[in-house]
Amino acid sequence: MAFEAETEWYEGCFSTDRVCGIVSRPLDIRIRALTKDGNMVEEEYSGYTARIFQHEVDHLDGKEFTTYITDDKKLHWVEEEEFPAYRNQEGWRHWPHKCPRQKWERIKGIRPE
Repeated sequence: MAFEAETEWYEGCFSTDRVCGIVSRPLDIRIRALTKDGNMVEEEYSGYTARIFQHEVDHLDGKEFTTYITDDKKLHWVEEEEFPAYRNQEGWRHWPHKCPRQKWERIKGIRPE
């Protein structure tokens, strides 16, 4: 199986609070892991399941999805009451409320006020 195609979709996370964004990730992945008995397993996933695996493995590697967003237009500020429109009505595709990188860096404590 060739794993080359990528797709964009929105991501958000409890660790980023109201900051969400559009992230490009591989559509298909292969993972290798150890079972609780120490046996190696290899599995392939695609679509949304592949995206979730990548997002969670990034956490294990100390990364947040915002690491992959280089276009500030794809970094969004979403108030709690706006999440249904953002997610369920695909508002993320043309979200008007941006979160400038400087603001994100201040929130994370990377850039002083």
